[in-house]
Amino acid sequence: MTTDSRGVRGSFTKDTLISAIQFAASSVQPGRFEISSGLRRARLVLNAEHLVAAECQLDRRELLGEEAVVEILAWRFGEFVITPDPDAINISKGRIDRPMMALLLSATTTRDSMDSSMRQEAVSPDAIPTLVTNNTAANVQLDANSWALIPKIDGVKTAAQIAQELGLDMSDTSRRLRLLEQSGLVKLEVRVTPIPNDFLPSLTRFLLQLIGPMADILLEDAAYGAKIDLENMQASQGVTLAKFLEAEIPADRLVAFRQGMIALLKQNNLS
Repeated sequence: MTTDSRGVRGSFTKDTLISAIQFAASSVQPGRFEISSGLRRARLVLNAEHLVAAECQLDRRELLGEEAVVEILAWRFGEFVITPDPDAINISKGRIDRPMMALLLSATTTRDSMDSSMRQEAVSPDAIPTLVTNNTAANVQLDANSWALIPKIDGVKTAAQIAQELGLDMSDTSRRLRLLEQSGLVKLEVRVTPIPNDFLPSLTRFLLQLIGPMADILLEDAAYGAKIDLENMQASQGVTLAKFLEAEIPADRLVAFRQGMIALLKQNNLS
């Protein structure tokens, strides 16, 4: 950590963020703990080892209070500034009533649960579901939306084609197909096609030209959010990565991003 005219500066990882918050709470009374990760920004207000308020800006939406704390605990790395500020405790947005340690413990538990749910392997859009004919499904309990997939499963259509026919997004279709698979009603055949070798280098160069040196962090954050392993990326994941990247792009550069991204996907036969 270093100290300048603004306050104490440092960097964090996902494993050290809570320790950094605790350090800030013990060192400023009152003050601000401002953090950034890629294009994301957040501010915590601290006073006498209490977390008074929290707000988080994600470009297109704002999270306040405990919801903001849960969000920032997912950030894998970034930078922070600790600044004394006597007026900070007067903030009205994102107020928090719980003791700081109880809040951090609860937020960590919530975040771990969310991460565990996200880590459930998504069904590839190219996967082909097939009905298991020797399963009577007498004791299977599924919601109506999951049962609605059954008539569309013919051993030929891909998961993406089924989603399109039913008017569902891929995440909903993936979840329902996993439920059907776990119930023994469906098996999934995955045909893996690697991403073209030049796609990721070309994407990185494009992002560097568009947003500058934050490109690598932006790409890693988008891949993490989309549950994509960049080292083993599949061709079917190109569009998904593009959608998660779009959510991180500043509004004034969205048009340029969309134009360049569409061209890049077409060049690599991924659209």
